[in-house]
Amino acid sequence: MKTKISITKLYFITLVLLSFLTISVVGYLSINKQYSHFHSKSEKIRKEYIEDQKHIVQHEVDRAFDYIESRRAKLNISEDELKEQVLEWFSKVRFPNRGNEHGILFVRSYKGVILMSSSTPELIGKNISDKADPDGIITHDQFMKAIKDPLGGYAEYSWYNPATKKVGRKLSFVRGIPEWQWYVGAGFWYDDINGVIGQVESKMQQNVNDSVVTIVLTMLIIFIFITIFSFILSRKIRKNFNIFTSFFNDAATQATKLDANNIVFSEFEK
Repeated sequence: MKTKISITKLYFITLVLLSFLTISVVGYLSINKQYSHFHSKSEKIRKEYIEDQKHIVQHEVDRAFDYIESRRAKLNISEDELKEQVLEWFSKVRFPNRGNEHGILFVRSYKGVILMSSSTPELIGKNISDKADPDGIITHDQFMKAIKDPLGGYAEYSWYNPATKKVGRKLSFVRGIPEWQWYVGAGFWYDDINGVIGQVESKMQQNVNDSVVTIVLTMLIIFIFITIFSFILSRKIRKNFNIFTSFFNDAATQATKLDANNIVFSEFEK
């Protein structure tokens, strides 16, 4: 025996499926747009951060050279005394940046000896010219390539990040002092921008969660509306069919007339 289904039930199922499908598609497109916007925004933030940081570290290194020239012009002291004063001043330099800590300067000799390092003072006086980072990059070699330009250059490598307690990618600007066989540098970690991007991601994720809740609530409201509508429609259809059934039953035994005023649907009036 074939399974029977009512017209209103079929109508109800069709409406629910179409509504849910439409809401799901619109919701998916909305959420996907939010993710795309996040990726575009995070990439823009990352690029702006890198450019700002590059400008900051280069400016601080150039400022260090201005300090050397100003001290040399004002003080009538030997080069050795000037070097001592410069190293002492450099060790105290702290400049604001967009990272997790204040920026600092570092100084090494052309032979790779650390002359000043505020972050790792225990390494001062040690030669690290042959030390490689976790990726096998000799940082000293990278710095020596960068200072071939008299105005300085950038070097990228991996280094220990005190803020994250992990090794991260770092970009430093270095500039050489040929007469002293030194180079001065300052750098920043790429990882430091992840905190800012993480905040943007958290906000985006909250918006996505809100969108999901909105979609579910919309589906629930539409489901309730369709249920009520289908119930009312079912009653009206049943009422109209009952009118026709009563009419045909009465017409079989007596003369009777169908009252069109009681018919709700115009299709039944034809």
